[in-house]
Amino acid sequence: MTDLREVAPGVLIATSRKMSTNSTLLVGGSDVLLVDPAWMPDELDALASEIRRRGLRVIGGFATHAHQDHLLWHPDFGAAPRWASARTAALAASEREALVSFLGADFPAHLVELMGRVRAAEAIPAVSVPAGFEVELIVHDGHAPGTPPSGCRRSAC
Repeated sequence: MTDLREVAPGVLIATSRKMSTNSTLLVGGSDVLLVDPAWMPDELDALASEIRRRGLRVIGGFATHAHQDHLLWHPDFGAAPRWASARTAALAASEREALVSFLGADFPAHLVELMGRVRAAEAIPAVSVPAGFEVELIVHDGHAPGTPPSGCRRSAC
């Protein structure tokens, strides 16, 4: 995974070495909305360490769609609520066994247990959105059923 880099004010990304999947952090003060965290176990570990090193606190998570590389989580991200569109949340639950199988037999059990544990949301609740951001979910089926490309913008811009 690449180091976190700022691509817009308060928007940090790191790119996985596998399939170029991006982890996105919306950072307002010390609060973070974490979107599609990492891919590989060591990348999840590194992302959790970097969040801790920066003194940040994950207040919410979001999975953009129901593919295994977008439904991951790490215990060190904490117990923040994790959200997804209604269709993504339904698929994460109903297709969990198949999604887990894509991770492979060597994927650590403690990470497998957390994969796909998302709640349906029409909009990300304010409690999970860092100060200075407005997040709008636009749900479509372009890449996968229920995929919302989250549009976000700094309210200060």
